[in-house]
Amino acid sequence: MINHIVMWKMSKKIDQRVAIVTGGSGGLGKAVALRLAGEGTAVVVHYNRNEKKAEEIVERIRQSGGKAIAASADLTQFAQAESLVEQTVQQFGGLDILAVCSGGHDIPDEMRSLPRSERYRIWNRLVEFNMSGPMFCAYAAFPYMAKQGYGRIVFSASVAKNGLMVALDFLDEIHRCGYAAS
Repeated sequence: MINHIVMWKMSKKIDQRVAIVTGGSGGLGKAVALRLAGEGTAVVVHYNRNEKKAEEIVERIRQSGGKAIAASADLTQFAQAESLVEQTVQQFGGLDILAVCSGGHDIPDEMRSLPRSERYRIWNRLVEFNMSGPMFCAYAAFPYMAKQGYGRIVFSASVAKNGLMVALDFLDEIHRCGYAAS
């Protein structure tokens, strides 16, 4: 089985590929988008909130002769992840690479001052954003990749925003540890 996967239809060169880079408007996603585009891959620069930064990345890619579009989606919603994939296929004729670089958290500094219901809401959003979102993208992309007999899905993550924190104060830090785990 492993030999089959390694030998799996490697005829297309990277400069003929199409990629979605989630979180492509900043950080690791930006670096991945620029690198893939530099190799000749057509890139969909995904963003959720920062259209301006995504458009700047697209413009930079186009100025260097590459192909790119910016696309917005809330990846915690399967329908939007599916729409992102469909838009990519319509625009570029296929999908070869899904680079999942989006992730993060919106954890307030003082969790203990929040009511328990608000802490639960924050926790659920963290799980949706860092775990469900990447899986929704993979579920949406896989059928296209399977149909064409080729595809690569790469999940990436940081250790934690501002470094991994020790859970000394349970109510404040446990959510940061949850972010790192997700």
